Amino acid sequence: MFYYSSKLFGLRGVDEHKHLNTDQFDLGVDQRGKYINFKGRASKTYKGGLNQRHLSAKNIKHYFQNDELYEIYEYYFQLVGSLKGNCFYRRPLDSKNGVKFGEQPIGVNKLSSIMKTMCADAGVEGYFTNHSGKRTCATTLYQAGIPEQEIMNRTGYRSVESVRKYKRAADDMLKDIKDISNVLEPEAIPFKKNEM
Repeated sequence: MFYYSSKLFGLRGVDEHKHLNTDQFDLGVDQRGKYINFKGRASKTYKGGLNQRHLSAKNIKHYFQNDELYEIYEYYFQLVGSLKGNCFYRRPLDSKNGVKFGEQPIGVNKLSSIMKTMCADAGVEGYFTNHSGKRTCATTLYQAGIPEQEIMNRTGYRSVESVRKYKRAADDMLKDIKDISNVLEPEAIPFKKNEM
């Protein structure tokens, strides 16, 4: 959940993740297909207040190109939806009867190192931090030719200069929100509900 929430919504390292709540997400279906809507809150680049009255928190609608990722989010919300509180990240429990999560949220220390741990466990070499998810989001969109303003909307960067660090040459510019969603997802994900 951490990786895809970082990549799809361009979430910052720890600050956006540690305050993430399940009520910030809505799953749905419309004429374009299945989607997840993310409603952001205060973050490093958006704290609200008079100085930022012209800014708004992220509000991202991501359309799924494959049903498996939609089903992963749907299943996760089913599992954590019955728990007390609305914290998004919950401690996984050892269970012989499938996937289960505890009432306790994942701690800030665990969240701080989760990307590094995931990459090491997967055998991916390099230097990875939680910011790598946001960087992956921006770079992937740039390589696909998504306009700078759309990348700023998705990642929360406020300046074009910040976004241009990720710029790569692209021949075609995609313009539809469904195209943007398709760029961020893998082509297929093998998913079994009891192996999450």
